[in-house]
Amino acid sequence: MKQLLLLLTFTSSFIALSQEKLQLVTGISGFFEKELGMISNEGSQVYGGGGLHFGLRFIQDKGMLDATLVYQFSTNVFYYADADSVSFDGKYYHDYDSNGKEISSYKSLLRSHFIGASIKYIFRESDKTTRPFIKIDVLTELGSNFRDGYLLQDEYIPKLEPSATYFYSPIPGGEPKLLYYYSDLYYSTPLVSNLTAGIDIRLMQNLNLNIGVGYGFRIMKVKSVRWNEGEDYREKAKNLPTKSVYSHMFDFELGVSYAIPMKSGRKSKE
Repeated sequence: MKQLLLLLTFTSSFIALSQEKLQLVTGISGFFEKELGMISNEGSQVYGGGGLHFGLRFIQDKGMLDATLVYQFSTNVFYYADADSVSFDGKYYHDYDSNGKEISSYKSLLRSHFIGASIKYIFRESDKTTRPFIKIDVLTELGSNFRDGYLLQDEYIPKLEPSATYFYSPIPGGEPKLLYYYSDLYYSTPLVSNLTAGIDIRLMQNLNLNIGVGYGFRIMKVKSVRWNEGEDYREKAKNLPTKSVYSHMFDFELGVSYAIPMKSGRKSKE
């Protein structure tokens, strides 16, 4: 991927030019992403999850750069379920299924594993307690449990059942007749990228807290399929092309990082 190659090229150039201390750095983080509804689809997508980071830290006089490999686990927060009945308590609407059980808006259905790279630059000297940083992440999906799972059309959030179209008889008392089912199907997420700015806070020597907000961009691949009752929608979807869904996100991230000093391989100047 072009983005990943740019990150690796930038990192290689920095390593070649770096004449300062080198450290191993590792970290763990959690994140929350909300789709920006004004500029992105219907604004319904919300994701949460966590990540592991491992790589190198290059320390210079006025800042430091972290170049790390990243593993990330991600899941949806909201999903869609068809309600059999609805009630209003004067303040909120409540949806219920056919058994009279209230439907929750929160359920993890789409769970994915990602891998990629991260470049983070921390400004100011390393002895400062609080320092600003800027970070770029580029990841791609390794796998997901939700391949060919149902998505709500135009909103791209997971749902439990497909949508359906019925013919309603003009004759009083006539039963509606099912015409066909339809749905967007999840295929993959080949790109998740983030541009984050935040504050790096030193908790103790080599242990830091990171708080950041920023912009995220996702590409999701989906297939739109329509099928009749009794047909296997997965078989019909095999020969259909994917389409790309571009999503713009607001990101919040909270994490900790730990640096391990390394002995320099260069000889000291006499």
